[in-house]
Amino acid sequence: MRLLEKARLLIEAIERFSLARQRILKQRAMEEAEVEIKMIMRDYFKRQGRLFLQQFAKLEKEFPIEEAVNPGDIDDIMEFVGAQTADDLQIALKAPIGAILAKAASNMLEIAGADNIDIAWNLKNPAAVKWVESHGAELVAGIDETTRSAMSDLLTRAVEEGWSYGHTAREIKSNFDGFAGLKPQGHIHNRAEGVAVTESRFAYEQGNLRTAEALRDLGLNMEKSWYVSGDEMQCEDCELNGDEGWIPLDDNFPSGDDAPPAHPYCRCDLLIQRVGAGEYGD
Repeated sequence: MRLLEKARLLIEAIERFSLARQRILKQRAMEEAEVEIKMIMRDYFKRQGRLFLQQFAKLEKEFPIEEAVNPGDIDDIMEFVGAQTADDLQIALKAPIGAILAKAASNMLEIAGADNIDIAWNLKNPAAVKWVESHGAELVAGIDETTRSAMSDLLTRAVEEGWSYGHTAREIKSNFDGFAGLKPQGHIHNRAEGVAVTESRFAYEQGNLRTAEALRDLGLNMEKSWYVSGDEMQCEDCELNGDEGWIPLDDNFPSGDDAPPAHPYCRCDLLIQRVGAGEYGD
């Protein structure tokens, strides 16, 4: 085998190892982060459930339900519950999300062989702090809107079926327990785990991407690709993104996302390499 061919194969093997290492390092970071965020979300849904039931109890004397409750009541209760809990959740999530961003940046610099470059994508960086705070506010608002919608659907069913106050209150508690993962039920998604899986990955990949962009700005030409998880949560968007191959860092994938995840529970990975890796002459 010619020396040039041996060198090409060796370089390709090293780069394949680098891509595989990106996924390994990410998985290690995710294990701790998911547990921490899941516990935060579990406590959040438990607290929200208690507050919701306390407010809902004020309607007991007005039952039967078709005369007692209307959609506006649910909105008022959720507004009260959110006012008591949303800020605390943003504060609680700031540290673990910031830690994930920092770990992603550290891993990317290590893989790129740029450990000596000072790119602090962590909570000491004003841009990173701004991103965490902005994303945290959007995340909490989305979580509470999903809860409000679920409670509204439950109330609609209660009215249609003529539930008693006691039955309605038990179903409310059951739903919040299901959200927290305290009472597994087939019809209630464990939202605490869903938020943990999805948000830890989202934060990691954003830290990954922002660090790659910083390296590019320093002169290292980089590109990205979407590594499809291949598990049962893989969707059509994931497959289309994976089929796109390597694209510029600033481009979006076909789904419109700049990086995984594409949906809740998405376990796809963002891979980054220098432009032209694997392309060699004869």
